Amino acid sequence: MLRELLVSAILLGSAIAAPALAEGPGSDSKHQSRSFPAARLHQVDRALEEAVAKGLLPGAVVLIAWDGEIVHHEAVGTLDAAAAAMPKDAIFRIGSMTKPVVTAAAMVMVEQGRLGLHEPVTRYVPEFAGLRVQTRSTDAAGNAILGTAPPARPISIHDLMRHTSGFTYSFTGPATDPIRKAYLDQGIEQIEADLPADEMVRRLAGTASAWASRSARRTACPPPRAARATPPGSA
Repeated sequence: MLRELLVSAILLGSAIAAPALAEGPGSDSKHQSRSFPAARLHQVDRALEEAVAKGLLPGAVVLIAWDGEIVHHEAVGTLDAAAAAMPKDAIFRIGSMTKPVVTAAAMVMVEQGRLGLHEPVTRYVPEFAGLRVQTRSTDAAGNAILGTAPPARPISIHDLMRHTSGFTYSFTGPATDPIRKAYLDQGIEQIEADLPADEMVRRLAGTASAWASRSARRTACPPPRAARATPPGSA
């Protein structure tokens, strides 16, 4: 079970459908809430309005729910280039929603003592035992030299949660980046065909990690707490 959870944290692909939330009493009236101070809800609206005014985004919809009840629901800015007002029921394209779901599930297991935040990922996904990181240097003439090296420390479960594991995407970085090319050549991000998770992990394990050379070498990893997590396979 722990392996499947962590592989999900690594791959992070599918969208999750959220259950419907009931409109609570007074939810149609601005800042009517039994659980949240109106002044703080005003701050949320002001922050979004300022972002729109600065041109950081054209518009937004904010919805805050508590215990299955919507306690705040507002729209700011515009929906499109035609400057139509943003409706509260606007439809947005969203992604990466596996991340918070998997992380929340993992944190429950941390709370239960079944998983340690600072445990190495290789304890559950041993394919990454030989993972290398990309290095960058320059020669005497100032030309870039790219290479690989062992990471300063193993990738931890905590790294998966905070985006410091070094795993990246094929569409980021310069077009000449060898890691970007490797992602494409290995078909790590299959879009047109299904790719089993174990096969994706196998391909990913054979590709150098893009940013771990920064995160693993520069980010101090607190020592593991007293071992409380159960051995792999016993959960």
